[in-house]
Amino acid sequence: MASTAILAVAQIIIANLLGPDRLGDYTVVFVPIGVALLFQDLGVSVGLTSHIARYHHVELEEERKTILLAGLTFNIIVSLLVASSVFLLSPLIASDFLHRPDLELLLRIASLSIFGQALFTTANAIFVGHGRMELQSLSTVIFAVIKGVLSPLLVIIGFSTLGAVLGHSVSYFLTGLIGLFIIAALLRNWKGEVKVHLMLSEVGHLIRYGLPVYLSSLVSGGLNQVYNSLMVLYVVNTQIGNYSAALYFAVVVGFVTTSISIAVLPLFSRLRRDDPNLGLYYRDAVKYSSFFALPIVGALIALSDPITSVVYGGRFPISAFYLQVYMLTFVYIGFGNVVTGNILNGQGETRINLRCALISLLTGVPLALFLVPNYGMIGLILTLIVSPLPSVLYGLFWVKKNLFMGPDWSSGAKIFSSVFLSTLLTLFFVGVQSNLWVMLFGGATIFLVLYLVMIRVLRVLDRSDYEFFRAIVGETGVLARLVNRIIDLID
Repeated sequence: MASTAILAVAQIIIANLLGPDRLGDYTVVFVPIGVALLFQDLGVSVGLTSHIARYHHVELEEERKTILLAGLTFNIIVSLLVASSVFLLSPLIASDFLHRPDLELLLRIASLSIFGQALFTTANAIFVGHGRMELQSLSTVIFAVIKGVLSPLLVIIGFSTLGAVLGHSVSYFLTGLIGLFIIAALLRNWKGEVKVHLMLSEVGHLIRYGLPVYLSSLVSGGLNQVYNSLMVLYVVNTQIGNYSAALYFAVVVGFVTTSISIAVLPLFSRLRRDDPNLGLYYRDAVKYSSFFALPIVGALIALSDPITSVVYGGRFPISAFYLQVYMLTFVYIGFGNVVTGNILNGQGETRINLRCALISLLTGVPLALFLVPNYGMIGLILTLIVSPLPSVLYGLFWVKKNLFMGPDWSSGAKIFSSVFLSTLLTLFFVGVQSNLWVMLFGGATIFLVLYLVMIRVLRVLDRSDYEFFRAIVGETGVLARLVNRIIDLID
């Protein structure tokens, strides 16, 4: 939450300083970087998390140390090759792919972020595999603080878009180095001798495990790059800037989804398929991600006008509408979209995630090729809303048929109903108001009260849920008293 909030504030400051057109340049220059990032991991990071969690659970210390060093070394070498390629090919990419030769320098600087992001991602995968969530959190917050200070500062002192890109790249690089130092400190206390031939063998294990994961990421990431490429070709910079400004608010949903997604992969990797807790944890993860994330989605839909007006002051006039429509892409959280992929990876069924990615590709590309050229940015957002549906349904079907589990549909329907009614009534309140601050704070209060009342009336939570929340809150330090009061109020 802390890192997301810091980054959101930093991005909002950058957006206000750059304006729609230069923010469009900032967004466009990272499109080819996104393409390059598809080739820098090969699924090794997911394999590291899963294998380290399993080795740690059964106390295979030497194997754990070997696979850590093998995966880390592999990712460093590959990321250096990818970053160097983008750096050298920047003139060609800027002119022939982006059709903006003036972005060559920005692209060269952005290419440096590829290596830093590889270090950052690999280090966090290692931390999560060991269950050291505090180290993963520390790394994420460090990145947010560096970027949150450096990027706006460079823009303010006159570097404009160059400063924003430089701040992003340097932040990843510094945080990745800090992650390496932490890993080195951890390795000093681990037993076991590491041999080169064993490292090569473990790289083979990681690639075999991670190849379907990588192909899934390649397909889904490639699909996103198809979307981005069409956006670059058919949408003007001002609309891209408004769209980017809207997406900065969407990261708030990550407060819930990212945390749950990170936590459940090592958990599902430790449990056997016949463990009765596996189905219980799956249902709970779907329920709780829906319970916390979907009301954020509803609140952003209802309050998009006052939020964007207060934050941007009219600089991005169509960002509110983009935000409302884009929020509908998160509806699949209620269908287990945050959890299903992780239970498949955790149980070694990585090929099923690959099938889901291919289904999304077959659905998304035709939709995008028709909607984006004809309807511009709205066409792109509509594609993002519709295209995941067949893939989500297939994933649910496979989990039900082969793992004999599924979401708690009764609780899901109640959560959807609570969010829908709260959103509808808050939209009505905002529509009859003229004062922005009344819209914002009054609307937020109405939404929160309505949602809490609805989940109590519909009995979304039972006694075990309340006790579970209280147990979690005990770990939140200074927030414990406030959150416990809210839980008591609902209860």
